[in-house]
Amino acid sequence: MKIEAFLKKRNSFSELSITAQMKYLQKTFQNSAQKPVFTKSDDEQIWSLMESAKMNIGILAAKGIVETSRSYAIYNRWINFLYWEKQYRLHIFFLQKFLKSLSENRKTFHPLINIQIYPFSVFLSYQETRDVISIQMQEAVIGLADSQIKDLAHAISSRKKEHLNQIFKAIQQEPQIGKIRDYFQENLPVRKEMIKTNGRYFNLVEVFSKVNKTFFNNTMKQPIIKWSAQPNKCRMGTYNYQTDTIMINKALDQKQTPDYVIEFVMYHEMLHKALGFDQKGNRRIAHTTKFRKLEKSFPDYEKAEAYINHLSMPAA
Repeated sequence: MKIEAFLKKRNSFSELSITAQMKYLQKTFQNSAQKPVFTKSDDEQIWSLMESAKMNIGILAAKGIVETSRSYAIYNRWINFLYWEKQYRLHIFFLQKFLKSLSENRKTFHPLINIQIYPFSVFLSYQETRDVISIQMQEAVIGLADSQIKDLAHAISSRKKEHLNQIFKAIQQEPQIGKIRDYFQENLPVRKEMIKTNGRYFNLVEVFSKVNKTFFNNTMKQPIIKWSAQPNKCRMGTYNYQTDTIMINKALDQKQTPDYVIEFVMYHEMLHKALGFDQKGNRRIAHTTKFRKLEKSFPDYEKAEAYINHLSMPAA
């Protein structure tokens, strides 16, 4: 059943699940961004939805659900972020600029474009078929400057991985991007489901143990280690300082993945745990000079980097 039909039947946005609310808001944002002019009527309609979402979150918070549920906590932060000083307008204005830049870069090809901007950890997910371009980005992108929005749209339009990698790396280093990402991801409730470390071809605990013995003399205490829920073409691995969690991209759990690749990604994330980060003003720097030097000491560093760059985007 389509969301519009569901809304009509139940006649209440607040009665939707949080997943359905997010999807409906996404569609509303994109529809508004695709109009020639963002009108006062559009603004009033969205503000009404935001107030309903805010009230619904307040009810859930009073019941203690937001503090114990990871998904509700993320949704709560997203709604508060968009609600504060009507920042949903920045969300829509970003979409307008991004869609315009995409259109300018794709004058000979106009497929259906579906863009969703969520507060999840994946920074950029991009899929293209002959008729549809599906792009999912992290909410932090609304903080990009106009020139960066154009660069990102151009990189996606070029279909060149190296170009997209360069833009991706540059954007990731922007202080305002890090701040927004941290807001959505830090100190979230820990998932209570069983952590799965054994994939089809690799056991992450075994990989961690081997890397720990080889490079850290078995001195590193094992953090939470897990596979990503779904394979993706963004980060090959992540380390969360707040929850002490290493997550490895499920896309690497393939028969053809060389051992040195998954060991390198694990080593990269373990370096994050071992070295922490430097704070310079408002900027958090994890890839310090010392980090890069140790990273390059990995025996198969160049081969692993080449494999990862060919596969998708680099580890971060």
